[in-house]
Parts: sequence; C-alpha cells; structure tokens
Amino acid sequence: MNKIVYFLFFVLIVLTGCSQSQSITTFPSMTLVQAPIGSQQMAPAVFLNSAQFEQLKVPEGDVCLISIGDESREMRVYKFRGDSNQFALRYAFGTKKYKLKKIYNLSVKSVNNPALAAQSLDHKVIKISGDTHKWNKIAIGAPHGDCDYNTAEISKIINKKFGIPVTTAYMCRYTANGLWFDCNRPLMKMPNPKGGTIPERVWNNDAVSIYENYQKNVLENSLLKKGERFELFTSFHGHDLTVTLDDGRKVSRDVMEALGVGFTDDELRRMKDFYYQNANRYYENPPSLYFGNLEEDRKYEFSGKMVDFFYSGLGTRMYGTMQSKFIKRGIHIETPNSIRLDPEVWLHTADFLGELYIFIRDSIIADVPASALAEITGQAVSNEKIAIAGGEFLRGAANGSGWSSERPQHLAHIDAFSMDKTEVTNSQFVVFLNEAYEKNQINIREGIVYSSNDKVLFKTQESEPFSQITFAGNKFSLMDGKNNFPVVFVSWLGAKEYADFYGWKLPSEAQWEYAASWDSANNKKYVYGVSADEIKKTDANYMGSGDDYENIETIPATTPVGFYTSKSPSGLYDMSGNVWEWCSDYYVYKPYNKKPEKGIWNNPVQLEESSMKVI
Repeated sequence: MNKIVYFLFFVLIVLTGCSQSQSITTFPSMTLVQAPIGSQQMAPAVFLNSAQFEQLKVPEGDVCLISIGDESREMRVYKFRGDSNQFALRYAFGTKKYKLKKIYNLSVKSVNNPALAAQSLDHKVIKISGDTHKWNKIAIGAPHGDCDYNTAEISKIINKKFGIPVTTAYMCRYTANGLWFDCNRPLMKMPNPKGGTIPERVWNNDAVSIYENYQKNVLENSLLKKGERFELFTSFHGHDLTVTLDDGRKVSRDVMEALGVGFTDDELRRMKDFYYQNANRYYENPPSLYFGNLEEDRKYEFSGKMVDFFYSGLGTRMYGTMQSKFIKRGIHIETPNSIRLDPEVWLHTADFLGELYIFIRDSIIADVPASALAEITGQAVSNEKIAIAGGEFLRGAANGSGWSSERPQHLAHIDAFSMDKTEVTNSQFVVFLNEAYEKNQINIREGIVYSSNDKVLFKTQESEPFSQITFAGNKFSLMDGKNNFPVVFVSWLGAKEYADFYGWKLPSEAQWEYAASWDSANNKKYVYGVSADEIKKTDANYMGSGDDYENIETIPATTPVGFYTSKSPSGLYDMSGNVWEWCSDYYVYKPYNKKPEKGIWNNPVQLEESSMKVI
C-alpha cells in the first residue's frame, strides 16, 4: 500500500487545462449520490466511477463543462467508488437544487481555458514569505490548507495584510482516494481496500517524508537556522466537533478550541480577554474560545450541554511542527465552519488572527524578561529499583474518560516485578554510552549514535542542538548541571539497548500502568501517577506547572528526576509529567477489544508488530 500512496503523491503529473478535443460524453439516467467523505476540498467537482472516468480521457482533477438538465457549469472531475449508474457532486456550499437519490441526465464536455483552475492529486507545500524583520521568528502554518476548508486562503490574507510569513500544504487528506497525511506530524492513515482510509494512524517512511518536507519549508520560510526556534508559531486548523442535544440531533460546536505552548496561564487568559473584547468587531455571532490547558476550559457548556474540551491530548498535539525544539511559544487552534467556509468571513478571521499576533508580539513577548535561570542539579540518584508486588488490577480507562483506544477497562493480572525508582538520567545514560562505545557495541556518525546493526539509538548535541549529551575526543560527556535530568532524544531501540546492556527489560504497557496507577493496598486505580485522581501544579512537571525550570529559554523544560516529591502508589517518581517513557509493547488500535484466551488478561504484552511503540 505504501507504494500506491508514494505513487499518488510523487509520480502524478500536474496537467492544467483540458483536452483540446471538445468532445461531449453523455451519461443518461444517473442517480445522484452523496459526495465521497473527505472530498470537500475538491469543490466544485463531479465524481464518476472509474469506468465512466476512462471515457472522458482527461486527467483527474481537470476542469470540464458539466451539464445537468438545462444548467451547465465548469467543475473538476474525479474518480470515486460509485456504481455504474451513479454520480456525485461537490460544488458551492449551500446549493440545494439537486436532490440525492434522484435521476438526472449528465453530460461532460472538455474545455480549453476554464476559469476554474485544475487541481491534481499531488501533494504540495507553498511558502509565502513575509516581513521577517517585523515578524522575527514569528509565523503561521496551515498544514491542511485544503481539507480544513480554506485555512490556506485565510492564511494568505493574513500574509498580505499583516506581512506574517505563512506556510501551507495541499492535498494531504483526500480520503476518497485513500490519502490521509497529518503533514504537521509524521503520521498517516493507510488506504482501505473497501474505500476511504483505515481509522488507525501509522508512522512510516511516507509519513515522515511528508512531515519533514513541510517542517523544512516552515523553517526556511522564516529563515531559521539549525538550533534556532520560533518565538511564536501557530498551527491553524479546522474542526468538525459536534454535540448531541436532548432531542437526539447532532449540531456542530461553534467554538474555537486551542492549546498554548510556552505561555503562562495568565498569558493565555490575557489572549482570551483580548478576543472577547474584540470578538464583535470580527463576527456577528462570535464563537467562544477555549484553551484546553486552562483548568476552567477543560469542560464548557454548549447549547445547554456540558462537553469536554476535545483536543485534550497535549501529548498527541504538541509534537511534530509544534514540539518545543522548534518553538518557544505556539498555539494549535481548531476553528469551526462558521469562521472558515464562507469567503465573505475570511477577512474577519484573518483580522482576528493577525491582530491577535500583534497583541501577543507587543503585549506578551515584549514583556518577557531575558532568562536568568540558575541551574539546580538536584539530588544524586542511583540505579535503585522498587520491588512491586503483583496482582490483579483494572487496566485501561473507565467509560466516559480517556481515549477510545484505552477502553474498555478490564481486569488483568501482573506477576511481581521491579522497576527503576526514577526516569533514566543523563549521568546513567552517558556511562552506558561510554562503556558500549569502548566495547565496540555502538558507533557514532555526525552526532548520531547507531547500534552495531546500524539502527539509530540516540542523538547527541552535535546532531540535535537541544540534546544534553555531547561527543568529543572519543568520549561522551554531559552538559554542566544536567547530570540528574532525564535523558532525552533516545529512540525506542536506544532505550532497549540500554536495558539489554545491563540485563534489564523495558516494562510492558501493563506493568507501567500498574506501577503508575494501581493502589493494591486499597484496591483502587488512580487517574494520575501521583496517587490522586486530580493533579496540582505542585505534583508534577507539566506545561504550566510553574517550576523553576519552566522557562522558554531552556530546552527541554524538564526537571531533575524526583524534583517533584509526589509518587505513584508503587513509590515511583515522575510517573506523571517530565518525559514520556518507552514501553516494550507495539502500539495497535483498540487493543482491548480483543479477548484473552481464557479468564482474564495475564501479564499482557502487545507483540503484534505495528509501526509504533507505546509510550
């Protein structure tokens, strides 16, 4: 399947203008059906099945004159998985003239110079340069400029009016033909043989290639050099959130959901105040704005119903283009149809985002003093392990909480095991690197550490500017003051090699969850790894927790292991917060839907290979 996706993205030839033949192809007695899911970015378009499309002899995405009854209009033509007597339309939003399941006579005429531009299926990234002096290291990205319905067009207006550099990507998610790339993150969905895409996202070379190309363009467009970060970057998206009313109707949530990186809670609230003070200038009926990393915004009321902030997975949203190694401050914003679909409202949304940028630049960034953070080394740590008694526990998330892949909650049994009291530190990892290097079990090229079979294990500061371990003179060394901080930029294979070197193992997901959440003495499962169902800023290092290390000038914003004294029920530090931790399992979609062979799950571990591992 990867070869098919690769072909669609990189081999398709852009052809503009229709065939010179002026031929007319007729399709009598055709039933109008629903346009393919994920084809909104093709509007205006007509969809025909493969056999019908072959009769046209035009490139897919070309523009032809489409006649239905006595009406004609220029539209793009695409393939879809319809029956021989079916066609579908995707044209101006709100048109209701033609009814689904009704029969129409259809004719298609190729034209020479259509006013409507052809739109092929090949992926492209467009850089629109701005005033990099006025907007130094400040930019906007619209990674799904077509499928998020006009985020690219709005971004272009922002660029033209305010001079902010903009990077946008097209044709990432034509799900009708099995194409679905995150683009701003190295993830994709694979084509489904039955049509569309498979729901689960995967990580593979195609996804990484698309992401790296977008990231490269984002950085180049703002003239950023290696090791430099954006002062401010926004990832601009659209959403399709709904809420179910008491009468059973589903209505779209007319809200903006956002996440802020590198801002204090007070700064996020100042941004909200700015919006609400000006919202009526932008919109007749302005949507509400919520920040998911503000405690008061994690639940809100819409149309009389209390709903959860949907884009709550900070871990799943804040990597890729939005990871801290690229940005000091960032906003991921999901916007509703009401402020994106209608071209008449584009200017208003552009004004809102452009003026918000001016406010952040002049009233927030300008007020942040230069860093004067003094390093604190923390307490020395050893390779102490905690013995954890086995037993039965509730694995997964309860109904109404967590993500769908974490449900259903179920009983599992874990044998007794032991686990490191803290996350692996830089000082522990640098000892491993030097010992393994002396034994010729690893090698290093251009700052990247490889295994004996040439797999990437770790990145030193020479290849990753924000790594805390360097290599010089045939020796690995630590940055000053970073000995008791958790090691970062370690691949899954690097973590496994470290464990194998000392005769240990990575924990299974079940072991990790048991150690993080299960209070065997009281037969209780906690939501957080701090022996509590709620988490406070004094409990763990998370975005906005406000410790001495949460400073936008220091990367990464980790704390020494055990800096926060809260422990899991098993007595382990940092089981919530600080850094992600690798588990031995492969990641699969909805793993708990499978049933154990007998009884309850016994020492479960996911060995079925996939493209990702569990963190």
